[in-house]
Amino acid sequence: MANVLLLAAFLLSNSFPTRAQDTSIIISTTNTEALERQIAETREETGRLQNQVDRLSSLVETLLVQEKKCVSRVDRHSAEVSSEKDRSARSLVPTGQTTTNTEAPKRRTKEETGRLNNRGRSKKVDRLSSLVETLLSRVDSLSAELSEERVRGAQLERNLTRRIQELEIQRCCAEPTIESPAPPADCAAYKSSGLTSGVYPLGSLPSGVQAYCDMETAGGGWTVIQRRLGGSVPFNRTWEEYKLGFGNKDGEYWLGNENIHLLTNQKEYSLRIELQDWEGNQTFAEYSTFRVSDESDQYRLHISGYSGTAGDSLDNNGGRFSTVDRDNDVSNIDCSQLYGQGGWWYRSCGNSFLNGPYLGNCGNTCPLSRGVMWYHWRGGSYSLKSVSMKIREETDRIRVDRLSSKVDSLGSSLKSVSMKIREETDRVKVDRLSSVVETLQSQQSDLTSKVDRFGDRLRDQETRLQSQLSILKAFHAEADCAAYKSSGQTTSGVYTLGSLPSGVQAYCDMDTAGGGWTVIQRRQDGSVPFNRTWEEYKLGFGNKSGEYWLGNENIHLLTNQKDYVLRIDLQDWEEKQTFAEYSTFRVSGESDQYRLHISGYSGNAGDSMTGRPSNNGQRFSTVDRDNDASSGSCSQRYGQGGWWFNKCGYSYLNGRYLGNCGSSCPLVQGVLWHHWRGGYYSLKSVSMKIRPA
Repeated sequence: MANVLLLAAFLLSNSFPTRAQDTSIIISTTNTEALERQIAETREETGRLQNQVDRLSSLVETLLVQEKKCVSRVDRHSAEVSSEKDRSARSLVPTGQTTTNTEAPKRRTKEETGRLNNRGRSKKVDRLSSLVETLLSRVDSLSAELSEERVRGAQLERNLTRRIQELEIQRCCAEPTIESPAPPADCAAYKSSGLTSGVYPLGSLPSGVQAYCDMETAGGGWTVIQRRLGGSVPFNRTWEEYKLGFGNKDGEYWLGNENIHLLTNQKEYSLRIELQDWEGNQTFAEYSTFRVSDESDQYRLHISGYSGTAGDSLDNNGGRFSTVDRDNDVSNIDCSQLYGQGGWWYRSCGNSFLNGPYLGNCGNTCPLSRGVMWYHWRGGSYSLKSVSMKIREETDRIRVDRLSSKVDSLGSSLKSVSMKIREETDRVKVDRLSSVVETLQSQQSDLTSKVDRFGDRLRDQETRLQSQLSILKAFHAEADCAAYKSSGQTTSGVYTLGSLPSGVQAYCDMDTAGGGWTVIQRRQDGSVPFNRTWEEYKLGFGNKSGEYWLGNENIHLLTNQKDYVLRIDLQDWEEKQTFAEYSTFRVSGESDQYRLHISGYSGNAGDSMTGRPSNNGQRFSTVDRDNDASSGSCSQRYGQGGWWFNKCGYSYLNGRYLGNCGSSCPLVQGVLWHHWRGGYYSLKSVSMKIRPA
């Protein structure tokens, strides 16, 4: 009973813990320390609230137990009162007395006894009943309050948890505001906070300036200062635009020379340039030192310490920045104006131009130095698909990592050498096998020596047989290619001509127009120069399987043993072919200056040999012997080749091999056939071949 009274007194005296207030939590976000302190206080308040709820639950449980005890005591006390009444009634009736005589006294005694009993106990029961009712009412009230408090506490806990999460996000990632702390200086600082690649504000730059942060490449933490990847942003901009920056930080952009200057002058930075071509190949160049001066020094570039796989094309150290409207390069021309109007650190234009026009996939035929160029990888006529320039602080850790990489590479090499040494040592330890190997090696050496001696004898015999075969071939050689054709030789190739001095060979064309043609001249790739002297044209020169001149003396000997037809096959750079054929062709001897006798044109190339001025009857001229009918030396004037010039004339098949210069070649300087492609066109290939009429 005493415990119940104490508990009731405690509850009724309002000593129960004060209810947690529902007020809003005011959180200062002026700086990171305040945020952390507020988070800690919020969590502490949540703990105190939970302790109060726990205490309340414990008190209610105690109250319920005491209530049960109190009810049990009241029940026992009521039973005792009833038992006492029964005993009192029985004691007032004597044994054997009749009911009639004792009924009135008994009733009076019973009433008196009831009054006495009730008068003493009713006060206690009334007080106890009142107290129990009060306690039950308080218990109901506390139960309701407990339910409300639990709901309110759960809601408050959820609000606090959500607010804590918001504060943590705000501490790491919130956009900078007037009250928020300054964002990290560069992408390396964001990397240390565990963030992923994306666009972030840079605290070391003027308010609002952002850059793309590459958190993946080579350890991450790279601040991208330039990126090209689709041509969506033009880079032919003015000085002011390159100063402030332009483009889209999620795509193509230039961060701005002023921003690059501010970044690279606060600490030491390295530069990494990543390149990709249109075939999907990727490479990179890295420079351990990168810094840009301010505008008063024209944003001068300071760069050194190349490493990578792309080759060092950024040979612009000390170069000032130039744009289309401000020329600061050291060339006598305006590099920006000449090569696409992009801004760059030019010197004498240089080997790199990553801000050039985005030309797309033009392969190796792009205009020279006009695209997105890195010369030492894909050359000056290739415009790259994508490129990015990114910087990162050159910390001691990065230097150590770079050195560690070299040490690891050296360690791998040493490990490989050590493995080889162990392998060699193991082989040395196998004594019995070594003995067998030595024996086999000795036998192999003897066998090799015998094979070498036998090979020497075979080679000597082969040499003698080749000599004898040459003699037999010369003895049995046919007079010309037509004779070989008649004897059953149908394969084009180099053959010995029996009508010429021993060993003289020529290419036999067994395919064209019935075959049997002896080729006396051929031009096809410019591999053999034709600016030769009289003596060289007399004896012949070149390679019979490629370009050559058979020799005026040999042509004279061939064409004076029987009547010959001359066929000239021509091909231009558009792969079109034509020919000219002459039914009479003969060359006189050296005493007559190898004079030409030609007539009887047919074909579809046009007559550039016997038309006016005609080459018929003209003597052969070279750079050192002028026999033409002109007042000057045609050979000296037109490429120093040998030919039957008249007054220079309309054909010149021994001119210079100029390649594919179209119709803009120097006049009469190339491999010329005027009546087909004119005097300004140098042919791709030509051959002169003869066959008996």
